[in-house]
Amino acid sequence: MDPSVRNLIHDLHSIEAIKFGEFKLKSGIISPIYIDLRVTVSYPAILSQISKCMYTQLQSAGVSYDVLCGVPYTALTIASSMSLANSIPMVMRRKEAKGYGTNKIIEGVFKAGMSCLVIEDLVTTGGSVMETVFDLHKEGLIVRDVVVLVDRQQGGRAGLEAKGMTLHAVLTITQVLDELLLAGKLTSEVVQRVRDFIRDNQISSIHPTFPPTNTQEPPPSSSAPPPLDRSTKHLHGRTASLSYEARAAMAKHPLSKRLLELMARKKD
Repeated sequence: MDPSVRNLIHDLHSIEAIKFGEFKLKSGIISPIYIDLRVTVSYPAILSQISKCMYTQLQSAGVSYDVLCGVPYTALTIASSMSLANSIPMVMRRKEAKGYGTNKIIEGVFKAGMSCLVIEDLVTTGGSVMETVFDLHKEGLIVRDVVVLVDRQQGGRAGLEAKGMTLHAVLTITQVLDELLLAGKLTSEVVQRVRDFIRDNQISSIHPTFPPTNTQEPPPSSSAPPPLDRSTKHLHGRTASLSYEARAAMAKHPLSKRLLELMARKKD
């Protein structure tokens, strides 16, 4: 492991961005690990190190892109840091249109057909990433790669790969556990409890199907939305006719059911 990544693990642990114990998640599940990277906004040096590690990861993989976009909201600061440090153009996704002015979901300067790197802080199912990618696709931007600080190893990587994207993770939960155990900051009992939790809480993909990417520039004077493919009509406007409540009712796996119920509550 690169020394800078090793140091980052200890820094994240020291500022309690990664915690161990018993934490009740919004889904109702009791988790032995809690990752809250929002706290990094108060630590500029650590935030800068996160973006550096991500950028290095991408360079090592030979990833190319025209613009980058952070998933709202935690990853916006990471994306901004990477953009400023490396002079890379950035676009910003709103969670919803303002309803006035230009009424845009994707802000910034770009052209249809450009490649966009998506940046996220943490991936579990990959659902938040997919919401951002869906809106980028509607604007004609092409997403092939996603970079994340922490992969929780609960199914997100497979879900994104199934949609044709490559996930580049600076850290996995396994790497975090191994390093903190080696440093004597975690006991073997805690490590095993987290490993068991990850193993027993794998999440199947619940990602939507993408519409074909529109790589054609819209007419300058047109304010109408692009034609909607019938096969993806249920995804238009960010509220599906097959709602999260409906999918929760059909879900067979209890964890998937709880997650869908959580997503339904967050939409309210």
